[in-house]
Amino acid sequence: MKGIKLKEKCPIDGKIAFLEGKDNTYFFCAYHYFAYHNLKDGYHLWNEKLEKKLSWEEYLDTILKLKDKSDNLVGEWVKDVISFLLKKQ
Repeated sequence: MKGIKLKEKCPIDGKIAFLEGKDNTYFFCAYHYFAYHNLKDGYHLWNEKLEKKLSWEEYLDTILKLKDKSDNLVGEWVKDVISFLLKKQ
């Protein structure tokens, strides 16, 4: 894990937090840290493939609404991070 362990607490679940590696913006526990990085990586991949680029907020809204026939395709930790980020906007 690239993050630095801190005395900070994750704003989502209160567990020990890690410093976000690239922009040092958010402090998340390990689970939410990885969910955040997966979201960021996915955002760049989606925008590379799409003709019409999505804003960060549009991307988060789209990911949150993804479903298949059986259930949501989006995990709980990713949903937690998206909800947190959208509230911060």
